[in-house]
Amino acid sequence: MLETDPRVASVRINSGLSFTDLPKQKYSWVPLPNEFGRNVKDYSLALNADRTTADLMLTTQEEQVPVRVESKDRSSFSMYEFGNTNVRVSGTQRFTQMGDIGRLVRTFEPETIHKENRQYKVGITFDYTGNRERAIEWAEEQEEKLALELPFGFEFEEVTAPPFSASSDKWVLIIIMVLVIFVICSVLFESLRQPLIILMIIPISFIGLFLTYTLFKVTFGPGGFAALILLGGISVNASIFIINQFNQSSRNNEAVFLAVKAKTKPILLTVFSTCVGFLPYVFFIPATDFWYKFGVGVIGGLVFSLIGIFIYIPAMLMKAPDTEMKTKPATVV
Repeated sequence: MLETDPRVASVRINSGLSFTDLPKQKYSWVPLPNEFGRNVKDYSLALNADRTTADLMLTTQEEQVPVRVESKDRSSFSMYEFGNTNVRVSGTQRFTQMGDIGRLVRTFEPETIHKENRQYKVGITFDYTGNRERAIEWAEEQEEKLALELPFGFEFEEVTAPPFSASSDKWVLIIIMVLVIFVICSVLFESLRQPLIILMIIPISFIGLFLTYTLFKVTFGPGGFAALILLGGISVNASIFIINQFNQSSRNNEAVFLAVKAKTKPILLTVFSTCVGFLPYVFFIPATDFWYKFGVGVIGGLVFSLIGIFIYIPAMLMKAPDTEMKTKPATVV
């Protein structure tokens, strides 16, 4: 019904009830019809023919130790290699290419069905070519038509959640976090200006998160939102250390450089150790997993926050030369 409209494309039925829950894709190898009678093991043996391991014996202190040598990419294939490498099919004397006996097909993984208030829900997503106003009118027209055609017990409703938001009330958590940090810093420093300077580190770290997701083509999801919450809490720590050190000195331009110099080493060590702690999530977790997105977002945000810590914070704390001369106490001779 939806695909009959020429302005609608990529109609998909999935479990995602928001724009962030995108369907997961995978590649499947489908043999050609004339190869259906062959055992699947023949193909795996053919692919691994050139990826055999080497068993060696290493002599150490008059003792022989068995050693196996194999490539770390032994179990992985590129799409070009998968389709164009010549392989010998087991049980025959002929060489062929995997692309001649089958093809790679991109499909979507089976979706789960959400259950909420004793109702089962699935999502329908599609791309509409046109302006937003016309798209909303068209969606309302389709909703009225579907309401008449759906059987008893089924209903259709439009989801109008904004992009990058699984639930709009989740973003309230970030607002609460910012307000709590502002209140605590205001009480600690007895100032309203310095807490605002500290809070500006949060959007800088958020820029680093989204920039990292864009460069590494990572989709924003629950892992990304969790990374935002964590970054909002830990990215301001370094700024608090610098400003607290600055307040304990004479509060001139020289004191700014001394405060930054005194806290540079602990700040870098803290950021480095935190990033190292999240590296296992990046290297050993699938790219579609929650923890991978969480780790990538935290590392990217922390590294980018260093720009604000060492450039933005000193610039905001420094005073103009004439202002500094006016506030400098007179020397009595």
